[in-house]
Amino acid sequence: MLTLFRLPQAGGKPTPPAARRTIHSGDTMIRAIVTDIEGTTSDIRFVHNILFPYARERLAAFVSAQQYVEPVSTILDNLRTEIAAPEASAAALIDTLFRFMDEDRKST
Repeated sequence: MLTLFRLPQAGGKPTPPAARRTIHSGDTMIRAIVTDIEGTTSDIRFVHNILFPYARERLAAFVSAQQYVEPVSTILDNLRTEIAAPEASAAALIDTLFRFMDEDRKST
């Protein structure tokens, strides 16, 4: 089952439950839907004012809890390669990710 809803514009209200759509996908489990929202489907202020603060509040706890679990461990190893710091600790990588957010850096 997948519930679709629209994220609010910065300062807006979320989609009311009556407007949400639920899709039953049978045996198929949708794990994630990734969209390019920055300036494409949403005002860029939404990314900076809503999504970045949301991620910033949760990033350290998430990385600390998931650093040894796939796919997070591979993602962190890729980040170590990107910043040329193969021995970087989780704390150092979290700081790097905060810096990337501050710089609005695009990193895949």
